[in-house]
Amino acid sequence: MSSSPYTSYVVDIHLPPAIIIPPVILTLVYALVLTIDYVLIKNEAKLASIISPMKLRGLIAVYHFLLPIVFASKYDFGNISFMLQPWTTALQIVFLAKTDLSIKKWVAMLFKVATFQDDSPTTDTSREIRIKGLKKVARGSTKFVFMKLVLDGLLPKDLSDLLGMPVFSPRALFITYVLAFRIYCMMGVTDIIMGLVQCTCLIRFKDIFDNPFMASSPKDFWNKRWNRLVNSIFRQFIFLKAMDQDKKKEDKTGGGSSAMRYGLLVFVLSGLFHDFMIAAAARTITFELTAFFLIHGIAVALEVKYRKGKFKKEPTGIYSILCNLLTVLFFTTTGRLFLAPILRQEVFLRIAQQF
Repeated sequence: MSSSPYTSYVVDIHLPPAIIIPPVILTLVYALVLTIDYVLIKNEAKLASIISPMKLRGLIAVYHFLLPIVFASKYDFGNISFMLQPWTTALQIVFLAKTDLSIKKWVAMLFKVATFQDDSPTTDTSREIRIKGLKKVARGSTKFVFMKLVLDGLLPKDLSDLLGMPVFSPRALFITYVLAFRIYCMMGVTDIIMGLVQCTCLIRFKDIFDNPFMASSPKDFWNKRWNRLVNSIFRQFIFLKAMDQDKKKEDKTGGGSSAMRYGLLVFVLSGLFHDFMIAAAARTITFELTAFFLIHGIAVALEVKYRKGKFKKEPTGIYSILCNLLTVLFFTTTGRLFLAPILRQEVFLRIAQQF
């Protein structure tokens, strides 16, 4: 628990201490849970009289998200890793798992998605795959060097000082932008690792980001540029089904389309997932991240609903710059809700200092 004097902008719900177990035992627990997942999915047809397949997968997702709330290790970095694991695993189980998978294919599926592998058809030669891997290494290295040489010098020594500044003061907005950019650059480490593996093993990896800070709108940021892996899963298994549902029902009511409603649901779920992942290490739930994602979900929904005709096209020239600046302003003014629960906890500050 942090000794930070800064309280939540929404609520503060304190959780009891986690049950601390050795990392090896914790890893074995997760391995056992994945085995249980496989058995349940494999037999979901037989269990249909008791629980529907979708409810079964929802149950699997729930206990994956509860696991890091109940159990933890004594190592900060290990706990962060175990926080991320339920997110990716639950998405895989709910949306990607098939009942006809063998245990070998099951493990391969979990590993492939967890490591962001790209199994789409390609005509690239081995040389071209290696070159793209080298580009990933160069891109990740550039981000990391820029973070160390430039961004770190612009930030206060104690990052939680941001929470003591007025939310909309120019300095607070500037620090929020720089800190968000630092988080993005810090993720360049994954580019380096994936690039090296791609160069040596010829395993292709997807690009997780696409210049997110060049986004021209909230929709452009969330739909195309940020965490493209999760976006593709949601698009394939939620939005496309919602669009099909719209066509069948010819939903033209004032309540909005199915795709829009599902879109808002995805943002709310994303916020809850982030809140609970933070709570796994911080032992406090604030629902600030849920509020952040809800605000952005509403912004995207309004953009989809009202950005029509010629305004639907991507802006160019001076309009592109203006749209980017407005998008940056929107993200920095709402960014405190995203950063506050992280900066309030010593565990995350210690990890940030290690990078």
